[in-house]
Amino acid sequence: MKTRGNWKNYGEFLFSCIGCLVGLGNIWRFPYICFKNGGGAFLIPYFIFMFLCAMPIFFLEMAYTQFSNLGPGKAWICVPILRGIGYGMVIMTGIVAVYYTVIMAWTLYYLVMSFSKVLPWSHCDNEWNNDACALRVNQNMTSLMSSGFNNFTNESNIDSTVTLHHDGINSTELSTRIARTPTEQFWEYNVLQLSDGIGTAGAVRWPLLLCLFCAWLIVFLTLIKGIKSSGKVMYVAATVPYLLLLVLLVRGATLPGALDGVMYYAVPKWEYLLKFSVWRDAAVQMFYSAGMGWGGISTLASYNRFHNNIERDAILLPILDVLTSFFAGFVIFVNLGYMSHVSGIPIDQVVKQGPGIAFMVYPEALSQLPLPQLWSVLFFLMLFTVGLDSQMVHVQTVTCAIIDTFPKQLINRKLIVTGSVCFVMFLLGISCVTQGGIYVLQILDWYCASIAVMFLAFLEVVGLSWMYGLQNFYNDIELMLGRSLSPFWGIFWRFITPAIILLIWIMNLVQLSPVTYGSYTYPGWAVGIGWIVAFLAIVPVFIWIPYELKGHTGNILTRLGKSLQPTPEWGPADDDQKEKYKGATYENGGKDVHAMEKESFIG
Repeated sequence: MKTRGNWKNYGEFLFSCIGCLVGLGNIWRFPYICFKNGGGAFLIPYFIFMFLCAMPIFFLEMAYTQFSNLGPGKAWICVPILRGIGYGMVIMTGIVAVYYTVIMAWTLYYLVMSFSKVLPWSHCDNEWNNDACALRVNQNMTSLMSSGFNNFTNESNIDSTVTLHHDGINSTELSTRIARTPTEQFWEYNVLQLSDGIGTAGAVRWPLLLCLFCAWLIVFLTLIKGIKSSGKVMYVAATVPYLLLLVLLVRGATLPGALDGVMYYAVPKWEYLLKFSVWRDAAVQMFYSAGMGWGGISTLASYNRFHNNIERDAILLPILDVLTSFFAGFVIFVNLGYMSHVSGIPIDQVVKQGPGIAFMVYPEALSQLPLPQLWSVLFFLMLFTVGLDSQMVHVQTVTCAIIDTFPKQLINRKLIVTGSVCFVMFLLGISCVTQGGIYVLQILDWYCASIAVMFLAFLEVVGLSWMYGLQNFYNDIELMLGRSLSPFWGIFWRFITPAIILLIWIMNLVQLSPVTYGSYTYPGWAVGIGWIVAFLAIVPVFIWIPYELKGHTGNILTRLGKSLQPTPEWGPADDDQKEKYKGATYENGGKDVHAMEKESFIG
């Protein structure tokens, strides 16, 4: 039987992690959250939560999978009663992978359309435009943009004094109508051909279906040889976005109004630090941006060589993530500053978060530049590569879990497993490229991680630091690092980090409201489906606990004690390291130290 394999070198792992962390949210959510919460001042609470929560979880997630050479779907044999955590992570990541590729398909569609002689979202003379189409031309025009992924379809009236650019329609006539920019109408009437609600699926958007197929084909080809191919692809996929962002930043910095955009984004507003909402947003944004609790980083670390320095990686990677997010904000705001300059509209009425900034606001800004096709191609190519490397990790997390669960049957059939996973997810994604598909995607995005991801991360930290045993965990890590570990990590893992996760989770639940899409309100049955999606990743935890207890004999405490002990499979994959592990573990006349600690844990 073939071995599971390792990264060829450290660079493949590092760039894969960067690709996993730097996703679409770094481009279209962090800049908005940062500007909204005090600009540069927002980085203070963000870095605090990064040190208190992100770094300890990064270290923990990489440690137990690198030690065992197993992904999160199988590595919980260290605490068998909690194996549902790994399955929950895989289910949650699988749901995200389905709709994440749909967003990549939108990006491909825009990329192809960027080669048009005239960008179709730059004017109102297309067959899909109606009389309400109007360009931004005057500061008296109220904002046509709103904040958030959920406000694509918000509409605002036009002031009667505004001068509108629309052939054949004067401003007085338009003042009584709903104003929509060409980018908004292109998005809704051409790309989506939006239906009137989730109950009306409408026809499949064949151009989007083709783009979805191409996106999945690209993902499959990058993973065709497992980590042997994905590691090499990541060198390109993880670095190209930085190069393209740099090009867009340099170009944007030369535009009039760019400095205003930068000042609006980055100048610290210290008084914001006194607001509780700023600290809450910093904690929530840090959690999602770092990708904790999803299983992606754990999966990548499971292919590491046994002695890789994960302590260094746990410090380096979160810092790279936040710096990338902050850097992307400059790219966004120099162009929004230019857009504000030419239209006369204040920046705070132009900026927004979510896909709206990628598919409406930013394309509108680029369409006003010389050679708009060039800059649009670069922008959407950047978006696609940012999405691609994250999606590669999503799929690897799922395929790794399947192969780890059935190693004897599937270790030699990785290509078949990868192809099957991609094909099934492609079929599931078709529901999101119908005329009502955006409503389906919104439900998945709204509910998928709202409850499960923080709950699973909390159980992950508590399970390893308390149930597996902190000293056991320290012994495993020190065996990998070849040196002693600071006691501060244990304080974080046992007390500080789980407390912060629990606090963030509660705050997130308090803020959670029923799903909406712009002004559209979802019917009750659709909201019910959303809650089912929310609990899909949690259910395996509660199903597995009685299943594991049933597999042992004795009274309930005896069964619980056995369910907390690692299975015989647990340990390093390398034979030499496994001998060292057994020599360090079995002491006191052969008594299992892991079992001793667990017996004391359950009393």
